[in-house]
Amino acid sequence: MLDQIQQYNLPVPINFIDNIYALKTTVKNQLRSNRLGWQSHQLTNTELIPWAEDFLNLCLYTVNTKYLIKHIWFNISPPKAYHNWHRHGGTLQAVVYYIKTPVNCGNIEFRHKRELLNIEPYAGLLLTFPTELEHRVLENTSNEDRITLAFNLGI
Repeated sequence: MLDQIQQYNLPVPINFIDNIYALKTTVKNQLRSNRLGWQSHQLTNTELIPWAEDFLNLCLYTVNTKYLIKHIWFNISPPKAYHNWHRHGGTLQAVVYYIKTPVNCGNIEFRHKRELLNIEPYAGLLLTFPTELEHRVLENTSNEDRITLAFNLGI
């Protein structure tokens, strides 16, 4: 199953970081897998994020999928923040896009049976993987925020 993780590269859109921090001021923190960070609630459309719509379409084109975006959310992980082991479930494919990744901001780690795969993020990295694949994000040991966009794909 680890061989189903795909990696792509897309440039970070201008003003994405500013727009995400602005979104944080209007959207409550949703505690799911994240610890010590902010995670927006799962958006089901782009009403609150029209500035991301073109980029989301580019992501769909890049990964060449026939699936539709079902849930969208953003994560801001300050120093010491991390994400526990979890699965996305309920959909078919998960996508994570790294927007801000200071050095030592926390790798993403995947686990299937006894196999582990650890990926060091960088700004512009787009990962896709099956939603049933268990994963976590290690502690951000940098002095800056790590920022990601995540979404699930389904029918």
